[in-house]
Amino acid sequence: MFWVFMIVLLLYFSVESLVDAYKSKDPSYQKAQILKEEAKTKERLELRKLLEEQLGNPCVVRFNNYELISKYTDKCSGKVTHVEDHWVAIETRKGTKRKHIIFKLEDISGVSKIVYDK
Repeated sequence: MFWVFMIVLLLYFSVESLVDAYKSKDPSYQKAQILKEEAKTKERLELRKLLEEQLGNPCVVRFNNYELISKYTDKCSGKVTHVEDHWVAIETRKGTKRKHIIFKLEDISGVSKIVYDK
């Protein structure tokens, strides 16, 4: 029984790779992939502009990377100190301690400004 299961499993993955190879040669599939990549780059540029506007201001950064979610929950609040092409530096404070954290732009899903009521 175990061998039958293993053979079915191997056949499934080999057929799946053949289907992927066939799809990659299809021109409409290639166009769809190019459009997805262009949408991702446009989204990253918008996020980068938004982070550059928040430079020096306190804000909340939300993540879509599971490793970061497990470490910082789903968001991190702090002051944006530096923005580059693919990286963002955020300064967080706990009491009197300051901590600088560097994130990839692709791991960030959203930014919101913190507004203080006086």
